[in-house]
Amino acid sequence: MINKFFIFILLINISYISLSNTTKRINYTSLFFNSSIETINNTNFDRVIKKGIKNPYLILFTVIRCKMCNYVIKVMEKVEQYLIKKNSNIKVVKFDCGGNIWTVMRFDIDHIPKIIYVENNEMSLFNDNITYDNIIEFLNNENKIKIPFPNPMSYFDFSKKIFNVFNEFLTDYSKSYGINWNKTYTGLIIALILILFMIFEYYIMKYCCTTKRNPKTKSHFQNKSHHHVHTNNEILKKKKQ
Repeated sequence: MINKFFIFILLINISYISLSNTTKRINYTSLFFNSSIETINNTNFDRVIKKGIKNPYLILFTVIRCKMCNYVIKVMEKVEQYLIKKNSNIKVVKFDCGGNIWTVMRFDIDHIPKIIYVENNEMSLFNDNITYDNIIEFLNNENKIKIPFPNPMSYFDFSKKIFNVFNEFLTDYSKSYGINWNKTYTGLIIALILILFMIFEYYIMKYCCTTKRNPKTKSHFQNKSHHHVHTNNEILKKKKQ
């Protein structure tokens, strides 16, 4: 479970990478965007999948800039063609984990690429080497190990999951120092981090919003204007005289 925490942090960073510099995605992105496999995201995930009740789904969890993921996309395209020729009702889709951290946490995506099969409100995890033959064998296996399909996460569920991952990491880490860690300590650590973050944010806002800054003076322009008005007054006085 230690790796799970680090992968979670990694996925957060991946989400920023995948959402930035879109125009610079040249090396590993053309296959992802040009693939025949449909792409889903957080917004339409449940609307498309529908818990696999209408028809089964084979979901590839991937990341745009991953070399291995692009290789797997090619394999999945072959699988898709096989299913089409077989007139199978199984649909193949891909999911970009970058920027979709809620769904990543919901399905406990602990490595990438990862394949999940969904049917009738249940799902099965593909845990073998990702090859064409292995995937076909997996799909044809009628004795798949099935687990319940997870419901969408609320803010409370999301926060609770992050807390549990963080707590498991600290518990495992503290064992090497002979410390009996518990959830109370984890709660205190998180509270301390939040307090420090709020203090840091307060001083940033204080500096940005309350610090007096000397405005740019336009003394030259004002003096010139003043001189111009003064000259006009002099001319009017001379005319009256």
